[in-house]
Amino acid sequence: MLRPTLYAVLLPLTAALLPISLAAAAADRPTAATAVVFTSDRDGDSDLYYRSRNGVVVALTRNDASDFGAVYSPDGRLLAFASDRDGDEEIFVMPATGGRAFQLTRNSLTPDGSPARDLAPTWSPDGARIAFASNRQGGEPEIWVTDLDGDNQTRLTTTEPFVFDTEPSWSPDGQFIAFTSNRVGDSNVEIFRMRPDGSDVRRLTTTADGISDSGPDWSPDGTRVAFASTRGGQQVSQDLFVMNADGSQVRAVTGDPVLDEVFPKWTSDGAQLIFQTFAGVVSGRSEDVWVADADGSNRRAIVTSPAADFLPDPRPTS
Repeated sequence: MLRPTLYAVLLPLTAALLPISLAAAAADRPTAATAVVFTSDRDGDSDLYYRSRNGVVVALTRNDASDFGAVYSPDGRLLAFASDRDGDEEIFVMPATGGRAFQLTRNSLTPDGSPARDLAPTWSPDGARIAFASNRQGGEPEIWVTDLDGDNQTRLTTTEPFVFDTEPSWSPDGQFIAFTSNRVGDSNVEIFRMRPDGSDVRRLTTTADGISDSGPDWSPDGTRVAFASTRGGQQVSQDLFVMNADGSQVRAVTGDPVLDEVFPKWTSDGAQLIFQTFAGVVSGRSEDVWVADADGSNRRAIVTSPAADFLPDPRPTS
């Protein structure tokens, strides 16, 4: 259950700060297929935007900082995201309709003097904790977890130098966190999963050196994991794949030879995947947001612009 103290701080401000255009978009009850939050640089820097089911796009943040990578809380009322609004990348939480943001992490420099970065938040299914990637203790990023009020920030993974653990994704039953890591080899990026306390780390994907599997996301029923991979044979392209939760029965969902397809996110009903495309060598296109049925059919763009539109997350529906 979400902490009432944070709701008390954030949610009463929503009505006063809600733009008229966003209120209209929110009134248009979204479907799992097309209502998304995403990041865009269409105003000159990275901000968060909402696209309703009828295609209305409104800004959720407007500032001179970079706000990016927003993800919905399980009940759809809050967004966790990364921002450098205090000088370096930190994790923030705000109402899903925009407004005042609450800062969860506070860092500046790592022990070796590099900028500290907290990125890639993911919610626990009860909404009480957020896992994220951070390099705050130096070296490459590791997986950390924090309570929703910023307390009890705990490091979950510890790797060798030049090894990274990133892109955590919490399973719907709360039993596991999947993540991306190159702990197998510098140029062999794979998907792993662990318990929420960092124990019982297991490798889910196994590919040849030079292949990258990344960006895992659990299906709503917890039986499958979607991810992006270069294993499809197109040397310049990343495609979407789905596997069973234990890593078995990997199957391709997309295979566009021109566009790279990355960062898949399941809709609440498990019927579709929202994802980001970005230009391959040939296409010359910018980043866009797309949707496809879980089997790869009915694939289409839902957010396109001359700007970069990326890192989408579908709004939960009940």
